[in-house]
Amino acid sequence: MSLSNASHLGEIELAGNRFTGIIPPSLGRLLELQILLLYSNHLETVAPDGWTFLTALTNCTQLEWLDISSNNLSGMLPNSIANFSTNLQHLYMQNTYISGTISSDIGNLVNLVIFSMDGNLLYGSIPSSIGKLQKLRELYLDKNKLSGEIPSTMGNLTQLTKLFLVFNELSGNIPASLGKCQNLIYLNLGSNKLTGNIPKEIVSISGLSISLRLESNSLSGPIPSEIGRLINVNILDFSMNKLSGEIPSSLGQCQVLEGLYLGGNFFQGSIPSSLASLRGIQSLDVSRNNLSGEIPYFLQDFHGLDYLNLSFNNFEGEVPLLGVFANARAVSVIGNSELCGGNPGMHLPACPSEPFNKKHGSRTVIVICGSTILLIFVILLFCFLIVRCRRKGSRRKYLDSSPTRDQYVKVTYGDLMRATDGFSEDNIIGTGSFGTVYKGLLDGEGRKVVAVKVLNLQIQGASRTF
Repeated sequence: MSLSNASHLGEIELAGNRFTGIIPPSLGRLLELQILLLYSNHLETVAPDGWTFLTALTNCTQLEWLDISSNNLSGMLPNSIANFSTNLQHLYMQNTYISGTISSDIGNLVNLVIFSMDGNLLYGSIPSSIGKLQKLRELYLDKNKLSGEIPSTMGNLTQLTKLFLVFNELSGNIPASLGKCQNLIYLNLGSNKLTGNIPKEIVSISGLSISLRLESNSLSGPIPSEIGRLINVNILDFSMNKLSGEIPSSLGQCQVLEGLYLGGNFFQGSIPSSLASLRGIQSLDVSRNNLSGEIPYFLQDFHGLDYLNLSFNNFEGEVPLLGVFANARAVSVIGNSELCGGNPGMHLPACPSEPFNKKHGSRTVIVICGSTILLIFVILLFCFLIVRCRRKGSRRKYLDSSPTRDQYVKVTYGDLMRATDGFSEDNIIGTGSFGTVYKGLLDGEGRKVVAVKVLNLQIQGASRTF
């Protein structure tokens, strides 16, 4: 308690020891105190004065750095936390068993750079006033019991580099306004109750380089194609949601990706060939989806890949043997009933013998047979044309020499219809094996009487009697 008599103390660093008991409220008399580090001790809050030290420290108007994390400071967080001097830049209170809500006046601490209250028992919603902390670079509220929606005012935190809200009970949509936080390198919203689509604004934050984690929510719809803009991201975790559609080919543009986790969704289609660009991938999990097609052989060329989970999909065909597939313990393919071959340790059925050669051989036979038939058809067609031309030549020669050629009368079909009264049965004068003969009376000069033979072309050979 007498420590407060050293009235000119500016820094107190007692972290990482085994101090017990309460934090003395008398520390609030150190008006020149700038840094107070008490983390990783066994300090506690004993009723009724356990939290009075926090209220007392609001008198330290020069205080810039307060770290009381990793102690046994249980109980309700007092609202006086919002009354600290605006000089406060670093506030660490994680892993201290604190309960209660975050003060709606937290926005008063306008110069906060790092605010860490993760690993506590906080409940209630995140106050919208948090959007006033525009100098904030790191915000840790994960591993609490916070509920309600993520306030859209967080989009005002444009200096934010790390945002951790994982392991809470947050609901509603991911606010698209977070896309304004272009300095984010780490965004973790996993293990909540978030719904709706993944905003394209989120996957367009090109500065995301460490991780984007949205796992274990109830997000739906496809992954936006803008995901390819995350060219510097190391970890993408969208697992255990309700996402659907195909895996976007634009993921192949994330060429420094080390971990890709898409398991436990409703993705369909095949693994896009563009993922062959992910040469640095170390972990890939697409399990528990509706993916189909063959397992891409480019996966065996990823020399750094040491974890591959393809289980419970609809993959088919032969499993590759090289690369990560050589280690049966590094690969899971269970739940794909149409797979065969692969490492014996996978206990898959053998593939049909020489499937490739049979397929290739059948194609060869088809090509040869088709070419032969086509060649024969061309030869027959050529011969037919020659014979036809010769017949036409001899017929023309015969007609040219025929003395009766000019004696024939030229008539139309309509003339014959009228001449026979529409091929009336009354005008039938005979029936042969290939057709019927009608009597006709042609109009015109002389009213010439003619015989008209109608061929029944359904009878084979009828056309030759024309």
